Amino acid sequence: MDQPGRTPPPRRRRDRLVEDSRHDPYRAPGKPSEDAVCRGCGLGVRSGRWQRCSTPWAPRETLCPACQRTQGPYPAGFLCLRGDFLRGHREEITSLIRHVEAREEAEHPLQRVIGIDEGDDGVLLVTTTGSHLARTLAQAVQRAYGGSLELRYAEGENLVRAVWER
Repeated sequence: MDQPGRTPPPRRRRDRLVEDSRHDPYRAPGKPSEDAVCRGCGLGVRSGRWQRCSTPWAPRETLCPACQRTQGPYPAGFLCLRGDFLRGHREEITSLIRHVEAREEAEHPLQRVIGIDEGDDGVLLVTTTGSHLARTLAQAVQRAYGGSLELRYAEGENLVRAVWER
């Protein structure tokens, strides 16, 4: 019963639950419950965080998400490099990609380049374990050499496709 001059309390919305709309086959449902060491790359997980470790501290071995992506068929990022400029500067651009990868991996050890493959038509395809790394590499190439860059994010997935051309 409403009293005059008094506003009723706001209704609670039942549709406010936010669910993860991205599908990622390599994403764990939560943080690892116990410490472990990756048998592929030697990274360790301690208190739910993957980090570099000089000596393994956990007896349990597992595969980190980056090693799972490297061995599996689903990269998280694709960077396609093409154009006449690429043919003359392939070594420089590849060196820049490796430099940016090393810088990013030092801070985020799960962000890695899976491979750099050259197609028959002179196109370079760079695959990465993380969508952020693919975007960072694409932006670094564009800043250094100009050209056009197109970023496409797959809806509902943790995936980015970047196309650079000059």
